Amino acid sequence: MAFFRVYVLTDEHGQPRYVGSTARALDLRLAWHCGIAKRTSSPVAIWVRSMSWRGLRPGIRLVAEARSIEEAAALELAWLRHLEANGAELLNVRRRSCYVPSLAHRAAISDALRGRFATFTTRRRMSAAQRLAARRRAASTSAQF
Repeated sequence: MAFFRVYVLTDEHGQPRYVGSTARALDLRLAWHCGIAKRTSSPVAIWVRSMSWRGLRPGIRLVAEARSIEEAAALELAWLRHLEANGAELLNVRRRSCYVPSLAHRAAISDALRGRFATFTTRRRMSAAQRLAARRRAASTSAQF
């Protein structure tokens, strides 16, 4: 069973534009990219915003699965290099290596976030996103049969 996914965001022509990895479902990760694009100015955020202005949304495609965050980072870097070698114009900022925080660093982040207060509005939005993801998973599962 894979715990991490390496994915590619694609433009309207199916051309890869960004390589990433996540432990979440791909539809949630795509929703995160679309949401964060409104608040940041990274190259991928600017690209996602420009697609949104044209009434489009990036595609997301699974390219590999991994059992550990270290393996996912290595696969992400390998796919990034492979796609760039084949002429893809990627928007990734980190091209030379994929930083993987140590277990101690991840534990410190987890401790810092534990017990964090979320407003009613934030909790409501998170619940709505979870319900939407569950509906999409159920629809995609039923469409396969």
